[in-house]
Amino acid sequence: MNDLINDLLNYAFDHGINFMLTRELKSKTPSLADHEQNMIIINMNWYRQAELPRVISHEIGHMRNKDEGVLYFASPTSHIKIEVAADVRGLEILLPMYYNRYYECPDMDNIDFNTVVEQLAIPERLWKYVIEVTRNYLGE
Repeated sequence: MNDLINDLLNYAFDHGINFMLTRELKSKTPSLADHEQNMIIINMNWYRQAELPRVISHEIGHMRNKDEGVLYFASPTSHIKIEVAADVRGLEILLPMYYNRYYECPDMDNIDFNTVVEQLAIPERLWKYVIEVTRNYLGE
């Protein structure tokens, strides 16, 4: 998955998004996107290492969606909508990279979605978006 992490960081760089990778944070301290500083900060000590590609793509998703401010003060409904939108945008970035790297000729018939969600540590709440984003990416 280090190749995917590199791909995602290159994507961020190519889109003018600054990033800082740190091992100084505690394992359960979440990564974050700071739109004002045009930067994502990624906790490389994250306690679920398999989630790092999705976490990075999620934070890039916040930046690409132009999410601003600290979400801790948003209403629960607004917060959930913003987070889901960042999840979906992140999947739109991550999944094509994953398919291009690990599938010779991806199509809906030869993609093993159980493997995809397992390898990328995608939580069940996002599985429907994995299918949706994949269909859109493949034009099916």
